[in-house]
Amino acid sequence: MPAIVAMSGAIAVTGQDAQKGIAVALEHINADGGVAGRPLKIQLYDTQGNPGVVRQVMERLTRLERAPVILGCEISAGTSAAAQFAEQARVPHLNSPAVSAELLERGYKWYFSDQITADTEAATVVEFFEHLMTQGDVVPALLYEDSPRGAGTIERIEVLLEERGIEIAASAPYSRSDRNLLPPVKRVQTSSANMVIWAGYTEDVVTKLQAMQQHDFKPYIVGISGGPVDVRTPQLVDRGFVEDVNLSTVDYLNPDMDRAQRFVKAYE
Repeated sequence: MPAIVAMSGAIAVTGQDAQKGIAVALEHINADGGVAGRPLKIQLYDTQGNPGVVRQVMERLTRLERAPVILGCEISAGTSAAAQFAEQARVPHLNSPAVSAELLERGYKWYFSDQITADTEAATVVEFFEHLMTQGDVVPALLYEDSPRGAGTIERIEVLLEERGIEIAASAPYSRSDRNLLPPVKRVQTSSANMVIWAGYTEDVVTKLQAMQQHDFKPYIVGISGGPVDVRTPQLVDRGFVEDVNLSTVDYLNPDMDRAQRFVKAYE
């Protein structure tokens, strides 16, 4: 069974994690008899986290190798391209990492996901924000990657905040290719915000925290996606600074979520 994974490039950390997760899953599945009594094997295809490479790999798998099913371990930008090919080829595409709600809104019949969506994340963040408002004055700012994943989630948060009459002090997008986040972080710092809502990956989180430390900016942070829960983060960012900014997160893998219960029970 083929799996598309970003094992190199800008988001290699997510692909490397996926590779480890696949190895653990295979160990459990095959130890339990495999699939229909046969051992399961998964061949990884490196997409480099590049939608263009994703298209090339998907074309090869669907048109040349005629894969019966394709596992997706790509983020939203790459999954968007992969899902289009799978739909055209009528090949089931099973994905976990991508959370862009827009993917599900397309009405694809051959794309399947067990993941939460940007709508779930946005609703959770705004609910938590409303709770913080009961504790005192909270002024939000938005800091996010200008991508289907980052911008898609933030756009939904903006809608929910506007519906509640909550003004946003600053909105600071940045490009994935720009690893210098000092300017957007400074833009947020010079606003009236005392709370930052961000969306991104482990690499983004580390870079944003490092930029905040350089600016001596210590807001309350509500993060969306990886980074704060990544075991590597304390090794890359000063642990004392992370505690000073009151960093919290909404992540895919929260074991308390209803949709996660079948996975939790399976491994108990």
